[in-house]
Amino acid sequence: MARCKLHRATSSFPSLWALAARLPLLYTVPMLEPLALHKIQRRITGAIFASESLFSAGYIASITLLSLNATQLSGSEALAGVPSTMALLVRAVAAIPIGWMMDKFGRRPIVTLGYLFGVIGLATGGFAVGLGSFALLCLSAGITGIASGASQQTRFIASEVWPAARRSSIIGFIVFAGTIGAIGGPLLVAPTSALAAQLGLAANAGPYYVGAFITLLSMMLAFSLLRPDPKQISAAMETARKPAAKRRHRCARSARSSGLPPFNSP
Repeated sequence: MARCKLHRATSSFPSLWALAARLPLLYTVPMLEPLALHKIQRRITGAIFASESLFSAGYIASITLLSLNATQLSGSEALAGVPSTMALLVRAVAAIPIGWMMDKFGRRPIVTLGYLFGVIGLATGGFAVGLGSFALLCLSAGITGIASGASQQTRFIASEVWPAARRSSIIGFIVFAGTIGAIGGPLLVAPTSALAAQLGLAANAGPYYVGAFITLLSMMLAFSLLRPDPKQISAAMETARKPAAKRRHRCARSARSSGLPPFNSP
């Protein structure tokens, strides 16, 4: 009788061990504390939203007058679209190098550098309008196109610090920041033109100078608040995810071998 009881007790050991193997999944300590990680995610996303809203407003304010300035400076309506085409071409060509540099050097320094190009490009556009130089206006459009290329990457940078289930909504959130800039940008044209005229500058140069100042604010936000680098956050999350996936796989095999139903982690 004692041997039968002992046999029944020991025969239940595999099931007990399989059940215990599930417990670490409930008490896994991630590489980043959840509360700290959530604060970092919110700060990075908020910083990108704000910087994109500002840059988009300044950039679109200058784009609003670009064709008009091109016509006036070149003296030909046929050349009105040349600066805009220059900006689009440079943005397309710069997209791959920008992505490569972000992978190699991190997101924060390249986003900051991109906004710096925006400051230089918009300020150059203001000088071009003041000097009456069509060639300088085309150059400024190309430089600003680099900033636009870097700006297009920020929606994906914001999303990579979040779990996969949240990334689509975060991308949409940052795209909405560009919409705010698209509405606010044209509204800046009249007051900034009037301000430039009051300061003795060319009226059409006003949106460029104010756009350069706004983009400088975007650059300062990105430099100050994209910490730690989103690339590091994404790598840490991936590192924490892989062991958890392996543990889930091992526990599922243990459960199947012991006849227990599979464990579904939250």
